[in-house]
Amino acid sequence: MPQEAPSSQPKETAAQPVAKPAVAELLAKGSGLEKEGRNDGALAAYRMVLDAEPRNNVALEACGAILLGKKQYRDAMHYFYRALDADSESVFSLNGLGLCFLKLERLSDAMGCFSRILEIEPDNANALINKGIVFKEQDRTEDAVLFFDKVLKTNPRDEYALMSKGNALAEARNFEDAVECFDLALSINQNNALAIYNKAQALKNLGRQKEAAELEAAAIRMDPGIKDEITRKKEDLKTGLVSDVRGLIKAFMPK
Repeated sequence: MPQEAPSSQPKETAAQPVAKPAVAELLAKGSGLEKEGRNDGALAAYRMVLDAEPRNNVALEACGAILLGKKQYRDAMHYFYRALDADSESVFSLNGLGLCFLKLERLSDAMGCFSRILEIEPDNANALINKGIVFKEQDRTEDAVLFFDKVLKTNPRDEYALMSKGNALAEARNFEDAVECFDLALSINQNNALAIYNKAQALKNLGRQKEAAELEAAAIRMDPGIKDEITRKKEDLKTGLVSDVRGLIKAFMPK
């Protein structure tokens, strides 16, 4: 039989799969989106990393931190547990997990996380402060202040420690010392609206109503939503004065 002449048309080739972005590119993308405040997009990028590398600790911790910031505490815990499964001594993940427990009022579990960090890094300032906050939530003011002072001994200008100490003292109705802490925090950052507002509440309890009213008005001018925000935090934490939640998470949010 005669052979067919070869076709002049090029042969069809199988479609090539579209290459997925490299893990490093996705991590960089996630970090960039976070810096722009686009946390949902960042979360999607980090989850794509985990599709490729389920034990990638950078992505696991970043997902946990974003979800903690979004107050999705149980979802955040899922990622911190996975990260700790990959690295049982990750201070970042222990701190994140402890904060989730704190927000869920599981104080003993939170204490366990922060105590474990201090076994790994005895001078870890975040763990010292957060352990102090757990003591504060347990109405153990003296123990709380002891841990805040451990940080302040090393760094007297730690704004977070000063705010936490001021809040603990105010809740214990030691208003004069609380005002002193808030003043020290304001000497570091005069634009700390929360310090101004909490100082105003302490002054009210000292009977200095005029000064308190002026400060409260100043705090609300600086941050119009601060009163509502504090009311929500009181409901969350069941406390009279509140800690700065943004401060709680600042040290382990991805850069």
